[in-house]
Amino acid sequence: MILRSPAAFASCAALALAGAAVLVPQPARAEVHALVVGIDAYQGPGQLRGAVNDANDIADALGASQVEDVTVLTDREATKANVYEAWQGVVERSKEGDLLIFHFSGHGISEPDDNGDETDGQDESYLFADYHDIDNPGDRVVDDELEVWLSQAGAGGPGALDGHGRGGSRDDH
Repeated sequence: MILRSPAAFASCAALALAGAAVLVPQPARAEVHALVVGIDAYQGPGQLRGAVNDANDIADALGASQVEDVTVLTDREATKANVYEAWQGVVERSKEGDLLIFHFSGHGISEPDDNGDETDGQDESYLFADYHDIDNPGDRVVDDELEVWLSQAGAGGPGALDGHGRGGSRDDH
């Protein structure tokens, strides 16, 4: 397969390096905007080895594909507040038809569904750097909230969601 556009190559590179992604064909003039998060050093759960490397590999692949708008947050930078602010920046810099990528490498958890919308009865969450189940349980994003974040970019628009976490990266709904 010959990939002639940076957006197509970046999307395929991200998919090849990381796992699950949702890809939508891009118009010829679309730009790619990416937020890449990798966390090895956690306040609460066990430490990881390789999540920051994964994030840097994704960022490098995007850069090699001539994607110019790549924001990378790692370890202590990757708090919920900082990730949300960075995502807002990605959304603000994008225009209709652009490809937006959110990549997360770090801890994920499943927890009981809090609003009855999950067919399996479980919400999935990504855990940010300051997460601690007792001291700071709010430094995570539950799948329902992540859906709101992603919808800010335009429901049904081109995008890629990729996640590498123990709790899973997507719902079934």
